[in-house]
Amino acid sequence: MTLAAETKAGALPEIETVLLRHQVEEFLSRLQSAIDEQRYLDWLELFVAEGVYSVIDHENSQSHGMYLIYDDGLEARKERVAYLMGYWKVPRSKTLHTVSNVLITSTEKDELEARSKFTVHRTDREGVTAFHTCGEYHDEFERSESGLLLRRHNAVIDMNVLPDDFTELL
Repeated sequence: MTLAAETKAGALPEIETVLLRHQVEEFLSRLQSAIDEQRYLDWLELFVAEGVYSVIDHENSQSHGMYLIYDDGLEARKERVAYLMGYWKVPRSKTLHTVSNVLITSTEKDELEARSKFTVHRTDREGVTAFHTCGEYHDEFERSESGLLLRRHNAVIDMNVLPDDFTELL
């Protein structure tokens, strides 16, 4: 059932919608802070064990095409984190994620779906900051007593290929 249908039926009061959106915004802020501050182990903790992290370009998302990144489950995400933590001696650059336009698209008893827009700026080793990429997040959450956890975090980027020297999380 969509959120709009629930609201029309009176099952989900407006204040609850506002509170849910606030929870998702807070969650996404924690997620992006973990990435920007290179706290990748904290990033891992924001997913359910079987959660999926994926990146796809806009064109392929429209046709259910090939993913640029598809990490299915904890072990795949651990491999990505090992890489990001310098296991393969990749120099880390500084990133700044901005998330906006959060919209709750569906809600069920213990599940929640949301979409939001993002931009990523990157500062290189010489201190030059530049636009890196932008797009939309399509997120699926599980709600538990401890709060929200990601079941799926899909970044749909507005370009056909990954940015040059791409190693960051989106």
